[in-house]
Amino acid sequence: MKGLLHKTEQGWIVIYDEIIGENLVKKNQNSLPLKDNGYVNGLGLYDSNEGLEVEFEIFIGYDNNGPEHFPRFARILEE
Repeated sequence: MKGLLHKTEQGWIVIYDEIIGENLVKKNQNSLPLKDNGYVNGLGLYDSNEGLEVEFEIFIGYDNNGPEHFPRFARILEE
């Protein structure tokens, strides 16, 4: 999937489109927090990366202590 990097007060998120039907797309309506898989520390995320288009996958984690037991994150696919 492709999405746009966006920096918030809570950290980086990936904003992406939702495909509803054959010709229906909700532009930039969904977002997921960015899971650090080396991209943040390896390539670095700087303010200049705001709005950068990246290829990512949706990663589902596990948290037995939180209100959401299977939180979803964006994980950038490295080239």
